[in-house]
Amino acid sequence: MTAVTVVVGARSRPEWAVPAAQALLDAGYRVLWCEVPEALPRSFGAVAEAYLTRENVALPPAGVTLCALNRTVGPLVWGSTSPAPLDKTVFRVRLAGQCWPSSLVGLPGTAGRLRSCLLSVSQGEAGVERQHASGTVRADPRSPLRTRAAAASKVGALLVQALSSPSEDAVVTQPRLRTPGAVASVGKIGARWALDRWRLRGHVDQWQIGFRFGEDPLSPDGFTWPEPPLDRFWADPVPLVHDGAYYVFYEELLYSDWIGRLNVARVYPDGRFEPLGVVLEMPTHLSFPQVFHADGELWMVPETLALGEIALYRCVDFPLRWERHCRLAEGRWVDTAVFETDDGWAMLTSRTDGPAESGNDNLYAATAPSLQGPWTGLNRPVCVDIHGARMGGAPARVDGKWVRPAQDCAVRYGHQLRLSTVHAVGADHLEETPLMTWSPQSGERARHSWGVAGDLVVTDRQVRRKR
Repeated sequence: MTAVTVVVGARSRPEWAVPAAQALLDAGYRVLWCEVPEALPRSFGAVAEAYLTRENVALPPAGVTLCALNRTVGPLVWGSTSPAPLDKTVFRVRLAGQCWPSSLVGLPGTAGRLRSCLLSVSQGEAGVERQHASGTVRADPRSPLRTRAAAASKVGALLVQALSSPSEDAVVTQPRLRTPGAVASVGKIGARWALDRWRLRGHVDQWQIGFRFGEDPLSPDGFTWPEPPLDRFWADPVPLVHDGAYYVFYEELLYSDWIGRLNVARVYPDGRFEPLGVVLEMPTHLSFPQVFHADGELWMVPETLALGEIALYRCVDFPLRWERHCRLAEGRWVDTAVFETDDGWAMLTSRTDGPAESGNDNLYAATAPSLQGPWTGLNRPVCVDIHGARMGGAPARVDGKWVRPAQDCAVRYGHQLRLSTVHAVGADHLEETPLMTWSPQSGERARHSWGVAGDLVVTDRQVRRKR
């Protein structure tokens, strides 16, 4: 078993340390945990900065071995402001060029014009480090703390990749951001927040679902858009052909409680949209209701993040009665798609180890000989990219090839849709090539879902409506 040591400062323990240690344990590494002393801030400004940007100090996960610095084994993952030993292999985590645990990590990316920043794991010294793994993280335009939290949940996956792959290009480290830059950045973030609040007055950002028949499934045009009431939104449409009729399953969320439930509507080629009712509702949030036929039955795999599982539901009375059948996987997974290939069943899903946004830039894969399992995989990400990792619907056959929809969340959640052709999928393995991008059209803020069933094509969009 390969050993790796996570080194953290006793004062400035970075937010990524605990989830990263857990990810290394899940990947089969022996993990040692080492805390080293650090010098206190020497100026009033440094003290105030450290207090305002402090991170939660959580206990190390079960399964790690506590040790002293002189007893460390294997490479070191350095998360301390103290100098690292020169005789050890040391990996450092950087966000937008800043070396974590700098207290200003996340601020440059949030304040910049681009809505994304680079998260990397690198190794080296003397101002030049060799990058071993990297990924793009969405920068929240109004909160560096959210930017940092989203990045922290991805460090573990990058460490697993860095420890098992050759290095990438050499990168020159950037100096620490100084106080004048921090002041200007905070001013930009505050102005951006105030402007967004001003623009949203008297309006609501609402998701709507669209459908169309008999046209090119890859065309982003020609959809019918039924408008939901202003107190809710409709999103995550999933098409189904059943007994010759066309249906759309979708998420309905009321702004009053912000808890999603799953609905179904019948749609017609003449553009009629006929809501039939609620198919699944719980005290916790539900979304992404993937529905499909298999083994002579009708099945659903909804997103049940709050329950900590990927579960399979069976239809007992179409279309409104469903019952839980079995658990496919345990964990915090979002937007799970299950589909049958020539070699069995495949699953593509994203993992969230922190805030909800932490599932926007990773993708995991698993396979099984049958729908009920056993499923193997979901150990290592097959994609770490804010521009096209998280699923935007279930893969569908187009001209004999599987097409995978994915969300590009670099600008905002679900900003645009990327379609790719899937060549191979296996346990912890995915091969695909980009096909096309659906960007928001005039009057739209986002497009983040796509699905095909027979002649029916569905999508969704976010628009800004007056209250």
